[in-house]
Amino acid sequence: MPKMAIGMSRVVMLLAVMLAAAVASAQVPTPRPCLATPHTPTLADGPVTCSCSAEVAAAGSIWGTDIYSDDSATCRAALHAGVIPERGGVVTILRAPGQASYRGSTRNGVESEGYGAWQNSFRFARPGELTVEQIAVSAARCPATVPSDEPGLETLTCTCPAQSGATTGGIWGTLVYTTDSALCASALHAGAIDRRGGQVTAILMPGRRVYRGGTRNGITSRSYTEWPSSFRFAGVAPPDPSICPDTLAEREDNRDGPLSCTCPAEQTLRGAVWGTGTYTADSAICLAAVHAGAITRVGGRVTVVPGPGEATYPGSARNGVRSQAYEELWEASIRFEGVAVLPPLTPVQSPVAHTLRTLGQVALYIQFRTNLAELDPPAMSLLNELSDALRADPGLRISIVGHTDNTGTAANNRPLSQRRAEAVRAWLVAQGVEGSRLRAEGRGPDQPIADNTTEVGRALNRRVQVVRLE
Repeated sequence: MPKMAIGMSRVVMLLAVMLAAAVASAQVPTPRPCLATPHTPTLADGPVTCSCSAEVAAAGSIWGTDIYSDDSATCRAALHAGVIPERGGVVTILRAPGQASYRGSTRNGVESEGYGAWQNSFRFARPGELTVEQIAVSAARCPATVPSDEPGLETLTCTCPAQSGATTGGIWGTLVYTTDSALCASALHAGAIDRRGGQVTAILMPGRRVYRGGTRNGITSRSYTEWPSSFRFAGVAPPDPSICPDTLAEREDNRDGPLSCTCPAEQTLRGAVWGTGTYTADSAICLAAVHAGAITRVGGRVTVVPGPGEATYPGSARNGVRSQAYEELWEASIRFEGVAVLPPLTPVQSPVAHTLRTLGQVALYIQFRTNLAELDPPAMSLLNELSDALRADPGLRISIVGHTDNTGTAANNRPLSQRRAEAVRAWLVAQGVEGSRLRAEGRGPDQPIADNTTEVGRALNRRVQVVRLE
């Protein structure tokens, strides 16, 4: 073959290679700057393609040669490995297993240090090791968390992979998140993507005093106190601050005091409520407001008052809304300004000693948890009144009779009422009252004193009757 033909062939081949490189670079989005160190969570979903500036590559410590400990400075290691020149460039980082030892060396004007065993490592992709498509995906993939320490970063656009049922990493906040929250799980929580994944744009924001957790889109985030930096997602509009959030966790003003807002009619038709008068803080605000009598189903203006947690939250039916009982401590509560907090179904208690002395019996309205006989702290003041009456009259002997309403079956309620009566007797004995002065029995639903077809009647029937024995 003539030399000229050979020369032309080489030119054609060179042009083809240059064209392929140009096409490849056109298919790869401009990579985001590399994180200071490629800690293992960043590489959990696969390779990461990112860019190194000359300034970043000139600083930092590194351990190893070709394979580096994952706390090494990313871009400094790239310069040491020879995958970028001093002016910087684009690199693709791959996860590598931990090494028993890391050998230090001086290469390309950069000195790395030696080290012993380290649990995780990284290396850089060799030319041709990954396809153009793989590099494009790795350049677009979201990091594990928002790199809040990156100078000048205001927004981060990246792609979240499809999410499985279990998400990776913790989340703190609702709609506005701490920058150490798992980025893609936060996007799913906020509704910026669904479980199929997709592109998101995170917008960096100043830190907040309080981050409120909550459950959205099948993901639960946690609450946290002050954190120095935050982010939210473009396209997920913050709610209108004049409209009540569904729950207190979604409060937008980031304050701790009362919240004045408007409940639209449609928000009074959805959600769940736990409690009566005082509600768990995860109750639907507008539905709880209807239950409390602060508004009707047509909606209206309310003032929500946050409060401390309660030991128990009784359920009831009020104003066309049935609330559920929650019989454990919940960390925070809400009530409504201008509405009585005390549950209207709790009967007003008669003075124990006076009533027992004048009438010979008194009903104790002790609030037991459903189907349980354990005494809770709210019952102690009432029981102390009974104990004082017994101490004041050493000759007083009483029968402690447990009663229930007709909810459930008599076969269950009779032994339940017996256990409740015995719980009161055992408490008195523990306080020093002689057991021979106390008798306990259970009558279940057999002796109602009010109509069991109403909430008020059932509340009156749920009692421990103390009867003086002659």
